[in-house]
Amino acid sequence: MRAHLLGEPIRQVAARFGVSVSSVPKWVARYRATGSVASGRIGGHRPWLLEPHRELVHRLVAETPHMTIDRLRDLLTAAVTENPGSSGSRAGCGGGG
Repeated sequence: MRAHLLGEPIRQVAARFGVSVSSVPKWVARYRATGSVASGRIGGHRPWLLEPHRELVHRLVAETPHMTIDRLRDLLTAAVTENPGSSGSRAGCGGGG
């Protein structure tokens, strides 16, 4: 990208590096914005949505290991609905599903 920044035409830069003409301005823009042409992160870390309910999930699965995911979802929904501030509620924990 330095070649284009030093005045070399986009078409020549593309031919020299074996890339498409349309990609050169994108590489230059990335270089200007970040100081690098390295690719950015793909995706990213998404926190576990059930983290606040980790202990409850583990306890429910330990109590009824053969429980279906649908039953677990129902128990979690009931627990959170009955007591939104606490993930330790035992609401609906009456067995497997």
